[in-house]
Amino acid sequence: MMASATVGEASDLARHTVELLLTVPDAITPRQLSNTFWAYAKLAFSDCPLLDVLASSSMRRSREFGPQGLSNTVWSFAVLVMNNGPLLNALSAASQLTMHHFDAQNLSNTSWSYSTISVQDLPLMTALASCSLCKISTWRSQELVNTFWSFAKLSISDVPLMDAISSASLRLLCQFSPQDLASTAWSLSAVQIWNTPLLTALAPASIATMSEWEPRHLSITAWSWAAVGLRDRPLLSAISSSAI
Repeated sequence: MMASATVGEASDLARHTVELLLTVPDAITPRQLSNTFWAYAKLAFSDCPLLDVLASSSMRRSREFGPQGLSNTVWSFAVLVMNNGPLLNALSAASQLTMHHFDAQNLSNTSWSYSTISVQDLPLMTALASCSLCKISTWRSQELVNTFWSFAKLSISDVPLMDAISSASLRLLCQFSPQDLASTAWSLSAVQIWNTPLLTALAPASIATMSEWEPRHLSITAWSWAAVGLRDRPLLSAISSSAI
């Protein structure tokens, strides 16, 4: 009953929001626009009429969005698996203008979002890489892993950024989850930047936590080591034992 009520309430709110924005296009602020996107993404509620109206309003006002609003909006589209080219282009342009104000989460979420919906915006990704290099020493493990994965998924081999992420990851490897470890191995192999110190450290870190791994982590890690042509016998033996 609660789930049905939540969906019903979301539908009513969507209808009222559409009516309001069609009548008074600037009735809500840029912050409210991005917060509405975020809320519906969190609810996994992809009401197309509402999102179309929100997108139209956001495209006109994208340069009024702050760093959080920009990253929240692109994150919402990625979560809802929606690729609105004109809006994404507008958000990209606005992001590049204000990127020096982006924090680690804004940078990481933006790169993750564009890669998740497979939009290879090279000017944006180049700007993200450049800005990230200046701040990466303060990043948390999730931001490192997500950014690495984002560039790898788009087949963008930004060597300075990859090297910086690899060095920072070595310092935080003890904090990596099974998903983080598997994702990092995949990213290194996908962009064919074979950072030996990081790969060497990934193997024992993976073995130490392998009792917590799911089958997909085992599969991704085995594929990654095979892709880079490295045969780490202790790691491969641990994967085999865990898979049985």
